[in-house]
Amino acid sequence: MLLQRLYLGLLGGNSDLASSNTTLLKMFGYFQKNTPVECNVRFGVRRHSMGVICNGIACHTPGLIFYYATFFAFMNYMRAVVWISACEDKVIYVMTHDSIGKSNHGAYKVVVLYRKIPSVLALSRKKLAQLAGTSMEGVEK
Repeated sequence: MLLQRLYLGLLGGNSDLASSNTTLLKMFGYFQKNTPVECNVRFGVRRHSMGVICNGIACHTPGLIFYYATFFAFMNYMRAVVWISACEDKVIYVMTHDSIGKSNHGAYKVVVLYRKIPSVLALSRKKLAQLAGTSMEGVEK
């Protein structure tokens, strides 16, 4: 239920990595000229340009929550784009080579609710067990 509420207003995507970082919103199709209500964006293999597009959309449509996902290893290609976003546009960057499992729901909640704060979710490739005593509510603290 929480994630369904968070999806409202989400728009974003990644380059060619949807199957690897599982940030594709499967209940929606691809945003295109003839399908403007869909939530997934296909960028192709262009890290820096993808960030520029995300910043532009976020700047001109403040009601949307824009996210951009890629492998953390590609951060150097987009350093300037992320810096500009941190100053102005508030794009949520998901840097991973892993999925967005239940252990990350709390982090997603925080970056969506407090989207005026620059956010990068740097997620591990390793499958790690959830730490005892952690919770979605605890992440916000």
